[in-house]
Amino acid sequence: MAAMAGGHSAPRAPSEEEKAFLTSPPIRKLVEGAIKTNGGSDLTISELDPVLMTTQVVAGTNYKVKYHIGDEKYVHAKIFEPLPCYADEQKPEVSHFEMNKSKKDKL
Repeated sequence: MAAMAGGHSAPRAPSEEEKAFLTSPPIRKLVEGAIKTNGGSDLTISELDPVLMTTQVVAGTNYKVKYHIGDEKYVHAKIFEPLPCYADEQKPEVSHFEMNKSKKDKL
């Protein structure tokens, strides 16, 4: 199902291209920073694997992502990626974040 402006797509596994973006050094730094500032400062992040996601097309793309961070630990992050034409003025950002999620939690 294709993403529509205003609505999120159905949850699905990320493509290889999406995984590359969602684990790229700048995005990894944003997500790890969100973990640290949301009570995970003593948490060991053994991996950062996007296992489930949705997208929403706006003036860029909102990604809702379930990351596996090691053991049975998961976090949910909403990441905004601006359109390429705005890349000079706007950078990707984590606009919402949730700690202490499980594999069974809905995204």
